[in-house]
Formats: sequence, structure tokens, C-alpha cells
Amino acid sequence: MAPHLDSQPIPWPASWPEDRRNQIVQGQAVISLADPAETRRIVNSFPIPPVPEDIAVIQVSFPRIPSPGLEEHPPQGSINAEWVVATNPTGAVGSGAVAFYWHGGGYMNGSKDKSRGQAIHLARMGFRVLNCNYRLAPENPFPAAITDAFSVYTAVLAQGTDAGRIILAGTSAGAGLVYGLSLYLRDSRNALPAGLLLLTPFVDTTVASPSHNLPAEFRCCVLTTQGLHVASKSYLGSRWPELKRNRYASPLFADVDKAAPLPAQLIITGTRDRFLADNVAIGLKRSKDGLEHVQVEIYEDENHAFLSRTSEALVKVTLHQIATWCTAVLSGGATQTAFRRVREASPHVTEITRKDATDLVKELLARWKQDPASKAVEEDLMEYEAIVGEA
Repeated sequence: MAPHLDSQPIPWPASWPEDRRNQIVQGQAVISLADPAETRRIVNSFPIPPVPEDIAVIQVSFPRIPSPGLEEHPPQGSINAEWVVATNPTGAVGSGAVAFYWHGGGYMNGSKDKSRGQAIHLARMGFRVLNCNYRLAPENPFPAAITDAFSVYTAVLAQGTDAGRIILAGTSAGAGLVYGLSLYLRDSRNALPAGLLLLTPFVDTTVASPSHNLPAEFRCCVLTTQGLHVASKSYLGSRWPELKRNRYASPLFADVDKAAPLPAQLIITGTRDRFLADNVAIGLKRSKDGLEHVQVEIYEDENHAFLSRTSEALVKVTLHQIATWCTAVLSGGATQTAFRRVREASPHVTEITRKDATDLVKELLARWKQDPASKAVEEDLMEYEAIVGEA
């Protein structure tokens, strides 16, 4: 059955070309389908891009192991992954640098093969990139994805890779998985990586975020409110009401552990991303006491997971920002908390204050609370109110 989508005209940014607009409309229709199996069937029908000549791809697999306290008895089997390496990298993140990459897809669809382009970007910076699959919902609900990510990470460390030379990276649900894995590593006192690269991360499965629900500027996002409900409830299954604020499933609700802070974090979002409010809010929360260094970059008029659908010029700007941050983190240099606006036109990067970032979330929250529908998620919204009240 076709999804019901709002028939009101979409307020497109003037700079978006017609082909991008059409791509977004098509994406919204697929993401909003009520049947995850049908969504996956459509996504799986998309072609896999060819591997560029300067890239080597080596298929590997890792045994699945238990994640104590989460999934004590996972099904036997292995997790498929691939090493992605550039033969002549243009970047220089340093010797021995390894990046893990996990794809998006609402925890319900996607694969390493179809998301290889993001891994290639990192490989060209000089990383050996481990591009990973993980078990998908609803057949394999939470915490299956975290168990698989933990299994792969543990295996690579056992092979002798230094955790201090590792960046964990992901897009959307894959970035939410990076946060969930990192919090699990923290709580279980396992070795943490050097940094977390979080591209428009999915950090709130309550679907209460202001930007999850507001119409207006977020109607041009490829994500839809309906699609986020389907993804969240598929990922957490029948236990969604009790798990939706679990710190590993919704990292926005995780505490900051003074005894074991998370490593440096780079969060990238856009002003048209339905994850804007939650992405800025988690940056404010985790950096509040200065124990964790978080950089939040807000890209003007950019969508969710925009690297795959924006201009080549902005891709270059974004990759430069990522490479600069990764190099600083891996070199042991100090990375400070910062909030920035980024745009395609020069000057590309503008620093904003913590107050500016807080006011952005406050304004979105105030607008959402004017809608009577927000009453249904008042308890979940208390987290946002606490974050902006304490920032």
C-alpha cells in the first residue's frame, strides 16, 4: 500500500536542482512505506556502483561473539565486511590509521556494498577502512546490530590494531550504531577508539524530536515522520515503549560518565535534516562539562545524509572538514568543542557560540510544543528541555 504523505507543496531551497528534488520525493515515498520488507526490496534493487580503479576491496568476515549484558547468546555465524583501501590516497591521516564504517538505512535496510562510496571517501584520506554489514531489523531487532559491531571491533583489536589509531564512522542509523557501540564499550570498560565520526546520526528513537515532527523547513528532508516511526518500532520491536529511551538505542538519553568520557566526536547535520534538533542537542549534552570534546557542524540548506546527494563543491568542503578533524584526533592534538555553520560559498565555515546552538534547539522545541500533537510525547521532550535548560 502506498504511504500517505502530506500533499502540501514542499518548500524547496532555491539552490536545489530539479533532479535532487525528484530524488528526495522518491526517497520519501520508499522510506515512508509501512512494510520494512517492501522498503528493503526496493533498496536492494538499486544498482551497486562500480569500484573505482584507485580502490582495492578485500572481502572478509568475523565470527559473531556475545555482547555481555546485551545479547548473551547470539546466533552462531559471522559478520561480512570488507577492507577498502586507496592505492594512492590523497590525504594523510597518518600511518596505521583504521576507520570502521557502518551504513545507514533505519536499521532495516542497506548494506556495505551500497554504501561503499562513503568508505571510499575515508580510504582516500589514507585510512584502511573496514566497511561493515550488521544484522537488520525487524528480523533481528535491537541489540543485534550492536552485538555485530562489537564482534567486528573486538576481532580487529585482537589482530593487533591500536584502538588509539581507530575512528568509528557511520551515517544515519550507522552513526547511531557508532554511538551505541561506543557507549557499550565505555560501560563494559573495553578500549575506546580515538574518535567518532557521526554523519547525521540517528540518536533518538522516541520520534519526539522537534525536527522529527515539525513541517515547514523539514518537509524537504528525505526522512519523514512516518518513516521514522516505522524504523524505530522495527528496530526495537514490541519492546519499543520500554526501550525507546535506552542509551544504546537512543544515545541522546545516555549520561556523560565523568570516569570514562567518550572520545572526540564530530557530528555533521544540516538545516533541512530531520535529525537537526537531536544532533545539536546531543552535542550540547555531551560537551556540557568539557569532559568530552564535540564538534557540531550544521550545513546550510543541506539534507539528511547529504554527501550522496549534494554538489561536488560542498562534498569537497565537507571532506576537507572531516579530514582536518580526523588528522587532529589521530595526531594526538587537542580537539576542542565547537559549533559551526558550514556552507558551499566562501567563507565556508563560520563559528557560532554555544548559546547560538542552544537557541536553535530552543526555537525548534518551542515551535513543536505549540502543536497539540506534542502533548503525546511530553515525557520524551523533557530530555530536550533539560539539555537546553542546562546548556
